[in-house]
Amino acid sequence: MRFLPIFTLIVMIMAPFSAFGAESTPVSLAKAGKWEMNYDVDSCHLVATFGAGDGEITIRMTRVGPSDSFDLTLYGKPLATDVLQRDVEIAFGAQQGFLKRSALAGSAQIPRKVPLLMISNLRVDGKDYPAKDEPANADITPEQEAAINSINLKLSSRRHYRLETGPLGAVFRAMRQCTTDLVKSWGFDPDVQAKLTKFAEPTGTPERWFTPNDYPSGALQNGQSGSLIFRLDVNETGKVDGCRVLYRTNPDEFATLTCKLLLRRATMSPALDSQNRPVRSFYIRKIKWLAG
Repeated sequence: MRFLPIFTLIVMIMAPFSAFGAESTPVSLAKAGKWEMNYDVDSCHLVATFGAGDGEITIRMTRVGPSDSFDLTLYGKPLATDVLQRDVEIAFGAQQGFLKRSALAGSAQIPRKVPLLMISNLRVDGKDYPAKDEPANADITPEQEAAINSINLKLSSRRHYRLETGPLGAVFRAMRQCTTDLVKSWGFDPDVQAKLTKFAEPTGTPERWFTPNDYPSGALQNGQSGSLIFRLDVNETGKVDGCRVLYRTNPDEFATLTCKLLLRRATMSPALDSQNRPVRSFYIRKIKWLAG
């Protein structure tokens, strides 16, 4: 199956990233219970909890369509921080090198308030392509997934956790079935979409679809930021005939504005099926509205 790359557009510039490199002995956290596959209206989530008590960490891997990449959200007291973004290092399996990332920090009510970290656009093979450069033959194989049995997370030089996931082959097989069902629920044929020879693509520069002047004045004055993932439905002629926000953070104002601007400004070329014929498809992209 070909993957659907998910790109990121940043409306305002993010803070620079600085990594740490000190070695540490990991704290091993055993999996508590089974993996849960959660079907959402516009996304698929794999959830599992590791450890117990104050040391417990719950992870949620999320995909919003067929892709080799996913977003990872971690919940638990060990993740507490007083900064908006923190440097992390993450590796899938003992053989993979660590990826250095900047994670968005926050909290969630589930049901009590708990710290969380959000890390975007991860791959279990440890590769870190810019999405636009990811080769079409880069699909991660089931054998690669099955060979992974842990997730290693470094929060600092003294805080290193190893989440004992067990082999992830069956876990990601369930995820692929969920994303296939997701595509079908959107009104597309999953078999046709899996065999595309060309994806629906912008005819111009997507970064020009948004400008700093578009930033909602109220959100800007209040220093509010937002992150969302949208889907554009693109017909056989390349016309954008629908926009839907698949994921968003608060406030709602960003979601409403994003689709309004996209329907007005986005220009696309159609996808091509296995016979190189134009076919209705979709385009998924992530956008971050950042104040300051």
